[in-house]
Amino acid sequence: MKWAKSLILTLVIMTFGFAGNVDAAEGDYEELSWEKKHELLTNIAIEYNIPPEILKAIATVESDMMQFKDGEIRVSDDGGIGMMQITNSDFDFDEEKLKTDTAYNIEAGAKILDAKWKLMDSGNLPEINGANNRHIIEQWYFPIMAYNGVSNRNNPDNEDIDITYQKKVFNIIENKSFVDIAETPDKFGFGLENGDLKFNDLEYKWEEADAYTTQMFEKGDKVFVMNNVDLNVNDLDYGNLRSQLDFSSAVTMRVPYYTELEITGGPYFENSTFDNQFITYKVEGSNISGYMSSSNLHPMDSLQGEINWEEAQNNVAIDKTWEVEMSTQIDPASVNERNVYMVREDGVGIRSDVSLTEDGKHILVEPQYDYMPGQKYTLHIKDLISEQLGNKMKKTTAMNFEVEQAYTDQLEEDQVNFKASLNQKTFSEDDRIRVTATIENNGDEAYIHQGSSTCDDEIFFFIQQDGERAQFVGTGDVAPRDCTTDMVNIELEAGEKRTAYATFDLETEEIGTLDPTTEAAKSGEYTLIARYGDKLIEMPFVVK
Repeated sequence: MKWAKSLILTLVIMTFGFAGNVDAAEGDYEELSWEKKHELLTNIAIEYNIPPEILKAIATVESDMMQFKDGEIRVSDDGGIGMMQITNSDFDFDEEKLKTDTAYNIEAGAKILDAKWKLMDSGNLPEINGANNRHIIEQWYFPIMAYNGVSNRNNPDNEDIDITYQKKVFNIIENKSFVDIAETPDKFGFGLENGDLKFNDLEYKWEEADAYTTQMFEKGDKVFVMNNVDLNVNDLDYGNLRSQLDFSSAVTMRVPYYTELEITGGPYFENSTFDNQFITYKVEGSNISGYMSSSNLHPMDSLQGEINWEEAQNNVAIDKTWEVEMSTQIDPASVNERNVYMVREDGVGIRSDVSLTEDGKHILVEPQYDYMPGQKYTLHIKDLISEQLGNKMKKTTAMNFEVEQAYTDQLEEDQVNFKASLNQKTFSEDDRIRVTATIENNGDEAYIHQGSSTCDDEIFFFIQQDGERAQFVGTGDVAPRDCTTDMVNIELEAGEKRTAYATFDLETEEIGTLDPTTEAAKSGEYTLIARYGDKLIEMPFVVK
């Protein structure tokens, strides 16, 4: 759609930064804490269905996210007021509240930005990719421009300027909220009429403009682990999980890319600062529970797309390295753990080493640890780029595979099937013990047993030697050290199936001291115990 030649778009122009205070009132105004500012900016943005990353970045460009200056009211030379630098607008704002009330000033900025988005609905401002999703940050390109002013100073085609307002905002989102924004097109092809900016089209296409907000999650939302780390520079294909909300605490787990999680708490703002404009959520997944920054979480919706399914593979070796042949040579820069990855059936991502062979046509995918025996996985390949043509894969290619059950045992009684799988029978110094177990009620009625409410309602694993428990260092569904002594009825519903996983290092821990120590497990015979209530599976193994 073309604009009529005589039509020049005129919009209310916001300020371009601030130049100092005029008519500043005497006083001692106190700036809110960073925690409180982030809480206000986030909640107000969500109220107006604006990605919080955008509102925070605008506040940063306008005022360094400061409502006051040296304890006095902030008013710029062109009349911009407060944190969001509010000037003349179509809204009847209370000027005194704009000056002194931080929340009121932020909400005024949100109202103005929301109005700029609605200009696209009315055909008075161009759209990016149809402007059909307010949660995709790049689709706010023109509303952000309009917040500051639709003028030639914000024209990316203008060679006389170093950087546009909207580009400043996007840079802050990338560098402080840590969301990867698609590279801005070199030319939009805007026009000029009598020195003023006008748009030759009302619809613009922007390839790969799909950066979803990571700060609008609610309790119960499904997400997956991902961040904007440059994997060609840093091998950080995981998100840090902490057991404490305070991010100065130690990292308790490195959660692999594409691990599926559920939001169970937050948002929290204790870790938000001027430079760290992310927020924090509490998350849970398979054997995962703790706190993670929003910059490590992406919405499941962003994974949508067509998938080309390859034939499934069965009885795959515990340590299988995949070699995938491509039909053309692949750009090495596109071969990384973001584009080639594996996920276990319970939603846990698998850390692997991904590489390209010298001929450029074969991709190697090597798991960093053995797969879990008897479990199902999916290998995904997406967004690879042809070395010759420079074009990207249009569809994701995926393949399901099931791992061999190298060493198994099972128990069937009371119409309940209890089965455990160990990755091998003999272990040496560099190995890891990996075990899975499933219990399924094949009967028509619930299976009921009595036990401890904290220890007998789930499958768990532990290791014994000569009838005594050996304190192997383990993660996952490892037996708790303390159990309540209450006796309650525990039910496994008819048709219900549960699965558990655990990994043990070949180290044992000395307990009962103030400073527990670990040492290599002694050579000898051991027994791994899988337990659910009164049902036990015993699996002997050897450490050499």
